[in-house]
Amino acid sequence: MSDNELAIATEIVTNRYNLIKYNNEVYYFDGEIYAPFENELYRAVAHGLASNPSARFKKDLLLNVYHYLDEYTGNVNVGSYVAFNDCLYNTKTHECESFNKDVVVTMKLKFDYPTEEASKPNMVDEIINKLLCGNKQDIDTLYEYLGYILARDMILEKMMTFNGDGNNGKSSVLELITYTFAGCCNQLPFKSYFEKFGLSSLGKSMFVYAHEMTNDFIKDATKFKEVLSNNDILIEEKYKNAYTLHNYNCKFIYGNNGLTKMDPDCLKAITRRLLPISFDYDLGKEKRDMYFYKKWLTKENAERLLFLAIEGLKRLQDRGNFELSDRSEELLEQYANELDTVYNWADQYEGEYIDQKVTYLFNNYRTYTQDQGGVPVKRSTFETRLCQIKDLKISKQYLNDGTGKRYQIFVDKDTNTKAKK
Repeated sequence: MSDNELAIATEIVTNRYNLIKYNNEVYYFDGEIYAPFENELYRAVAHGLASNPSARFKKDLLLNVYHYLDEYTGNVNVGSYVAFNDCLYNTKTHECESFNKDVVVTMKLKFDYPTEEASKPNMVDEIINKLLCGNKQDIDTLYEYLGYILARDMILEKMMTFNGDGNNGKSSVLELITYTFAGCCNQLPFKSYFEKFGLSSLGKSMFVYAHEMTNDFIKDATKFKEVLSNNDILIEEKYKNAYTLHNYNCKFIYGNNGLTKMDPDCLKAITRRLLPISFDYDLGKEKRDMYFYKKWLTKENAERLLFLAIEGLKRLQDRGNFELSDRSEELLEQYANELDTVYNWADQYEGEYIDQKVTYLFNNYRTYTQDQGGVPVKRSTFETRLCQIKDLKISKQYLNDGTGKRYQIFVDKDTNTKAKK
C-alpha cells in the first residue's frame, strides 16, 4: 500500500471512531466502554477500508493512528462510574445510568447490576459466614473491601490479605471473587512489584491478586508502597515504550499462609496498609463435595456477591475508613513480630542480656539473622529495639576482664548507670 492510501485510511479511521490513546494503546468507544482498537481496526480494514490490505498495512495503519492521537489526559477508570454488563453504575448516587462515550472506562463486569433477587441471602452468605467463623466484623470488612474495589475514586491505601493455614476455604472465596470480576482483575505475584516488567497489568485491573505471597526476602518495598498509594509509576513492557501510569487506583487481595519476609525498615509502612481477614475454619473433617465449584461459581452467586459489595461500599462511604476486628488487630501484631528480626532473635536466644557487651549480642543477632536468610538491621536499630523488648538500657561500664577498658553493655532500665571499676 502507498503512503497516500495509508494517510487516507488513517483520516477515515480517526473520523469514523471515537478514539483515545492511553497507556501505549489505542481504544475506541464500542457503544458501551472503550475497548482495545486493534481487533476492531483489523475488522474494519477487512470490510473495505482498503483494497487487498496486507498484514504489514494493518500494522502500519494502527501505528499511524497511534501517532496521530495525542495522549488522553482525562480520567480513565477512576471516576465515580463502574461498568456492569447492562449499565454504568454511579458509585456516588448509587444509580444506574446509560452507557456514555464521555465516561471513559476500559473495563466492564460480565454480570448485570444486581436485581431484587440478589438481595436475598443464599449460598454465598452461608459459606462465607462459616469460613469466617461467624465473625460479623470480618464478614462486613470483606464485603466493604469488595465495594472499595468498585469505588474507582476512593483511595484508602489498603491491601486485603486472606490469612490462615491450608484447607480453610480462603482459595474458594478468592475463586468466587475473581469469577465475579473476571476480565477486570489479573493475577499478579507479589514478587512482581520488584521486577522490571512486573506491573504492566495494574492499569488494566480493578484489582490484582495471588493465592499466596512470596517467601523471598524483600529489602526495599518502595515501589510496593508507591503502588498502594496510587502514586505515578513507570511501566516497562518488553518490546514496548515505557510510559507513566497515572490514577490507576488498583486494589489488592493476597492469600497469605506466612507473611513475606521484609526489611524491618519497611515494616511500619507496610503493616499499616494491611487489612487482614482470618479464615480460621477447618474444612479437614468435612466430606469433600466433588461438585462444589459447579454450584459455587454461578451467575446467582456472583450477583449476590456484587449486591453485598455495593452494600459494603455504602457503609464504607458513610464511615470513611475500614474498622478492624479484634482478630485482625491480633494478626497485625503477629505480622509485626514475624517481620521483626530483633524480636525473632530474642525469642529464641537463651543467654543473658544483663551486663553483656552490646557488640557481643549484636554479633550473635547478626549471625542468627543471616543464617535464617534475613538481613540484619543496623546496630543502632538493634540497640533500640532490644531495649524496648527486654526493658533494658545501655551503659558504659568497666568489666573485670583485665583490659581496663569501658564497654557498652546492656543493663536493666531501672539500674543506676554510673560507671564502675
